[in-house]
Amino acid sequence: MKLNKITLLITLLLTVYTGVLGQHLEIHHINVHDGDATVIRILNDQNMLIAKVLIDGGVSKDYLLNYLRANIDNEYKFMYVILTHYHNDHYNGLTALGDGSIQANYLIDLGAYDLTPYTTNPTSLRNIQPADINGPWSVNSRYLQAIGNAASYYSLSRYQAMNFDEDNTSRMVNTVIPITTIGNIDVKLTCVAAWGFTLGNLGRTIDNWDDRRTSKNNASLAFVLEAGAFRYFLGGDLGGENTGSYIDQETTLIGGLRYLYLNAQNFIDPIYNFPGHVCGFKANHHGSSHSNNNAFVSSLNTAICVTSGGAKHGLPDLNFISYLKNSTPISAWQSSVSNEYDQGFYFTHPSRTSYDLVSFNIKRIVNIGNYYEEEEDRGWSYVITVPINNNLLKTSLFYVKKIDYDGTENPMGQFKCHQQ
Repeated sequence: MKLNKITLLITLLLTVYTGVLGQHLEIHHINVHDGDATVIRILNDQNMLIAKVLIDGGVSKDYLLNYLRANIDNEYKFMYVILTHYHNDHYNGLTALGDGSIQANYLIDLGAYDLTPYTTNPTSLRNIQPADINGPWSVNSRYLQAIGNAASYYSLSRYQAMNFDEDNTSRMVNTVIPITTIGNIDVKLTCVAAWGFTLGNLGRTIDNWDDRRTSKNNASLAFVLEAGAFRYFLGGDLGGENTGSYIDQETTLIGGLRYLYLNAQNFIDPIYNFPGHVCGFKANHHGSSHSNNNAFVSSLNTAICVTSGGAKHGLPDLNFISYLKNSTPISAWQSSVSNEYDQGFYFTHPSRTSYDLVSFNIKRIVNIGNYYEEEEDRGWSYVITVPINNNLLKTSLFYVKKIDYDGTENPMGQFKCHQQ
């Protein structure tokens, strides 16, 4: 009898911790080694899928598919597949679209290519809206063949997000992409950067493009995922400095986020307001020194940050680590609950196995995936779970768990982020 009670207690704790008792949102940051892949899922109170989105595919479709089979579900059909920019550590995994290993209703990418040679159904994948087939770089033919096949044989279409006829790429910024609505809560992606255009002060679209700076990262699509009070930034490889081949969009975006999000207050003591706050973010460009500038990181007052990949390139950069260390969440209140934290930093597949991120003023958890050059399958994925209920209209609360390279799951913290 005692054993049964203990088993029941553990089951209840794990169930409540992961938020699966009711409708919920999940963000899966997948360990695809030196690349990016993120799955967004919304599930109902029976744990049945409502909608699913894939942002980037990582360096290999094998890494992506292995994770999907083991940890997501047996349904590989997405509502949207989004490619943030044309680097192979983001698009290689999406070549799985070409043989139907993954499928999608809609594709969102940067366009700037002519798909006619690659598909029997070119009208279903019209060029980027607004129309543009004259990009500054060639787009990889393997990627184009994959999406061409998907258009021909697996019903892939381009999502036309905008309601304007004119050819003006800046219109992409501040476009809202709906995912689903649960009760009074809209789950959606808001585009805040595209092709060097960035959402800035007062909601204005600022042109940060510079023809002298040639990195493909400069075209990155960037989004904020929203569900009620919860806000999560996903910026691809967005840049944070005007040096070398990079442009600084992060500094502009500080004003854009403050325009979008005027209201965020301490979860316990709502005295001060923190405009521009997001609850969490995926580090831009794997924690590169060319991204995640100090002003941007500190302005977010974020509760969590996940940094993906980067081991082969010596990432994350130690300057970025110092910016994280000095950042402050809105609700730094040192909860007495053992698994409740003010702030959490998580790394999937980094170049080092330890970082100095200790703080005496913030109750912080840090989790760093191991990297072994001789065993590249080692590393950790992270899942952020947000319960969707009426409380989410006013307060942001969520959980984090890690999934080890062998499939073992472990809770990594509960966060009471802010109220509004």
